Amino acid sequence: MKEKRWLACQRDAYQREGICEVVSCFAEGAGFVVHLRDSLLYPAGGGQPADRGEIGGVRVLDVQKAGVNEVRCVVEGPVPVGMSEVRVDWALRYDRMQQHSAQHLLTALALGRLGMRTVGFHLGEEYTAIELDTAVVSEEQQVLLLGWANEAIREARPIGIRAARLEEMEALGVRSRGLPEEHDGEEVRLIEIEGIDLNTCGGTHVASTAELQAVVFVGTERIRGRVRLCFLAGGRVLQRFDEMNRREERLRGLLTTNASSLVEQVEGLQADLREAKKQVIRAEQAWIEALSRRLLAEQVGGLVRYHHEGGEMGFLQRLAAACQALDGERLVLLTAAEKSRGEGVFLLVGSEERVRAVSPQVTEKMQAKGGGTRGRFQGKAGRIEGREEVFV
Repeated sequence: MKEKRWLACQRDAYQREGICEVVSCFAEGAGFVVHLRDSLLYPAGGGQPADRGEIGGVRVLDVQKAGVNEVRCVVEGPVPVGMSEVRVDWALRYDRMQQHSAQHLLTALALGRLGMRTVGFHLGEEYTAIELDTAVVSEEQQVLLLGWANEAIREARPIGIRAARLEEMEALGVRSRGLPEEHDGEEVRLIEIEGIDLNTCGGTHVASTAELQAVVFVGTERIRGRVRLCFLAGGRVLQRFDEMNRREERLRGLLTTNASSLVEQVEGLQADLREAKKQVIRAEQAWIEALSRRLLAEQVGGLVRYHHEGGEMGFLQRLAAACQALDGERLVLLTAAEKSRGEGVFLLVGSEERVRAVSPQVTEKMQAKGGGTRGRFQGKAGRIEGREEVFV
């Protein structure tokens, strides 16, 4: 392999720090741009996000390709031109190495054993995903794919870098989604999982499937008529397990039960909650009906007023319906507002003729904006206390 054709990070993904040449540095926007030759920092590409790290002690915010053997880094401050120490954010790099290598493994197994071609790859902060060119991936197929992947991990198959000329790739059985536009006809960089996959790729990878530790699926999504299979690998699996374990411990403490009974306990609580909500709804409706009878009985003739502190429009609508069920002709002005606030909501109901006659007063006295038809006028009021100034 002609190593000069690849960056230092592509030749040895495990190199965490070293000396690289800063070709130029200039201010741009709120930060600075550094052009780095033979970079230890991986530039975004091939579905893998850019590395983070430091150049000369200055934090790197982004890394992009900038030509043959050179990258463009966005950094927080100026860096002297010349040879400079570069440090890679190793925890981030290694996580992405694990996820990217797991993607190659899953993609190769899905194609070779299930006939499902990968047409998209997403390496995110929370999960990684492959988009498969199929409308359905059954649970049985997911179980098979996951089993094959974890078997390959236990087998500790070597993962290495190879190079090939274009005319050799077909004979080698190289899997490829196409070469980048900037490819100039030189040898192509390949990533090989021994006995499983040989694929064109410029990304950083672990040296053995054993370093993937484990792969787990965390969900599927439908996208563009295809299936996106979401997964975790390596350290992310351990992190997710730790999070789930802590969550389970907390639930066990709250519910005072063992782990095997958690689901039954929660299902029982959900059933109790649904029944309690039904009872609350029935109680509220009974109270609303009683309140409507009292309002109409106490305020004979004229305008019936009622203000509910802290209420909302939904409550006013239910109360208005109860009042109209008892007397559809009576004019009823209902208002609600949060305590100590001058604005709120209102609802005026009654006969169509009377609502039409009184609504201009509501608009003026309450500084209201609203609308309605057929004996109903509702909306927002900028001066809720103006309700006392509205008369028939």
